[in-house]
Amino acid sequence: MVTLALGIIVLLHGLVHVWYIVLSRGWVTFQPSMGWTGRSWLLTPWLGERGTGWLATLGYGAAALGLSVVGVGLVAGLPRAPAALPWAALLSAGVIIMFWDAEWDKVVQKGLVGLVLDTALVVVSFWF
Repeated sequence: MVTLALGIIVLLHGLVHVWYIVLSRGWVTFQPSMGWTGRSWLLTPWLGERGTGWLATLGYGAAALGLSVVGVGLVAGLPRAPAALPWAALLSAGVIIMFWDAEWDKVVQKGLVGLVLDTALVVVSFWF
């Protein structure tokens, strides 16, 4: 039962990353209340906003795919899913950190909850 609940949480966490793909592609008009600006403290100075947007699409897409596959694997009881969990969570955390804009306003919308969840997933993965 715990594995099922964990799998659902991981799957939903992966699906949240799709929202950042939508934002990075500009498929919705940016509103300041959304928080995430599409800029990266690390990459925007070198790649510009367009290059950063494309790389964010790839990074968040990889994190979404990894977490979603692991989540489905946990729900389905696949034996290798628990071993993949920390790697998917670390990928997600790395993407969140890489694409943070170094501004402290609206940190929850910019991925703070996701970063905390990723940290918890890495810790929890040691029990599987």
